[in-house]
Amino acid sequence: MDDEDEAGATPNDTEATGNSRSTRSTGVWMATVVVVLFGVALIDFIAQNTRHVRISFFGVHAQIPVSVALLAAAIAGAIVVLAIGIGRAAYVRLSGHRSRAGRRERRSSPAPRP
Repeated sequence: MDDEDEAGATPNDTEATGNSRSTRSTGVWMATVVVVLFGVALIDFIAQNTRHVRISFFGVHAQIPVSVALLAAAIAGAIVVLAIGIGRAAYVRLSGHRSRAGRRERRSSPAPRP
């Protein structure tokens, strides 16, 4: 009777290399733990920052809790970073398509005769 797992590796192989097989369920559980910890930290943050502050933005004035103001600022910053990242990725992708199209065009055209 052989002690091989589905991947064909023996228990000693994984111990020697330090690699263990990761599964989707492991990833889901790890993501769940991270989300739960983040949620607990967020609830604690909101509970500890209930004092109201006056916010003025382009002539609009409001009094809102500190936690709401900080979370709104963080979300606005994340949206700006996301927009810049999407723009940069689109630019890089478009540049790659243009350079590949140029190379294809050069390859398909006949060589000039001397």
